[in-house]
Order: sequence, then structure tokens, then C-alpha cells
Amino acid sequence: MFALKFSNVIFKSNVKNLKSPIRSLSVESFLYKDEDATLRSRLIYQSSMRGSLENCILLGGFTKKFIHKIDHKQLKELDMIINSEYDDWSIYEWITVKKGCPKQFEGTVMEMMRNYCKNRLITEKSKCQSQTEKN
Repeated sequence: MFALKFSNVIFKSNVKNLKSPIRSLSVESFLYKDEDATLRSRLIYQSSMRGSLENCILLGGFTKKFIHKIDHKQLKELDMIINSEYDDWSIYEWITVKKGCPKQFEGTVMEMMRNYCKNRLITEKSKCQSQTEKN
């Protein structure tokens, strides 16, 4: 118990009886949530502002669609892919399966990116075919 004195008013507080929802959270979970929110915002920006339009569309679209569905480990994996020392064309070739990617990038996120790319290409091809059939 402690007391503060300002002028002639005394405030007393019993720290043990404070009820706060934050006390029930562990420090690690609180920090991860804050770190994940910052990481998500950064990855959304970085994936949509690439050096090539193809990667802006594919990486940006993937990130915007799946960023809130992936966990902390997968966020770190996506961060490692997007911010690797490899250029945009290498990443594009990995996603479109034109070339194999290094083993450190193989994982659930790369597989999700490849599936997203394949489904997007199928959708775009069907749109183009329906457009040509109409003409």
C-alpha cells in the first residue's frame, strides 16, 4: 500500500487489488501480438511495392489475402522470403515454379504462395478465354 500527497489531498492505493485485463496476459503473448501487428503492416507494404509489376500483383495479392490467417512462424517465413538477398525475378520464378527455390525458403508459406499463384493464373486464363469467346 502506498499513498501520494498532492497539496492537502491524499490518494491511497492498494496495488494488490488492481483488476486489469492486461495482468492476465503473459508478457510474451503481449509482445508477439504487438510485433505481429507491426510485421503484418510492414509485409503488406513491402509485398505490394516491389521492383516488378508481376511481383506487386502476386506477392501483394497473396499477402493481402492471407496475412491475417497465418501465425507468427509463418509471418517470419514470409518476411524471410520477401526480404531475401535474391532479386524479384528469382522470387517470381520460385512462385511460378519455373525454377526451384533454395531449401531455406521451402515451407508452408512457399507452398501457399505457389497455390495462390496457380489458382490466380487459372482464373485469369478462364477470364481471357471467356472474353475471346464473346468476341
